[in-house]
Amino acid sequence: MVEAIAWVHAQGYAHRDVKPHNFLLYPNCRLKITDFGSAAPIINEEIPLEYCGLPVGTPDYIAPEILIQAETLFASDNEHDLHPYTSAVDWWSLGVVLFELVVGSPPFFANTIAETYNKIKRYDIACLPSNSTEVVDLVQS
Repeated sequence: MVEAIAWVHAQGYAHRDVKPHNFLLYPNCRLKITDFGSAAPIINEEIPLEYCGLPVGTPDYIAPEILIQAETLFASDNEHDLHPYTSAVDWWSLGVVLFELVVGSPPFFANTIAETYNKIKRYDIACLPSNSTEVVDLVQS
């Protein structure tokens, strides 16, 4: 997964929808990343503002900076209030995926999307529901 995301970034794009369903495992044990419908170019290490106005991604895996951008635009309706984010959004999502693979559920799962988004925006790595310090260490790095 790390190699697949790094490859996408090396091609000059951020995937912006990293989640388990977007990885395919083939019988020969090769892993492929799919679904580039939310991808955006990386220019000078940032996602250009014209790609940052709408929330993209899947609720349980979306990075907080994507949510904050959407809220900023909605609250002010002024694109000058937006700030570009980076391809780090993909690494955030990978951390969520890894956590889910080890623990069995995403760390910010809630009954509604609004609750999930609130948990993501107020995340505290120390409060993640895991019995494994190794999992928390991996997700933090």
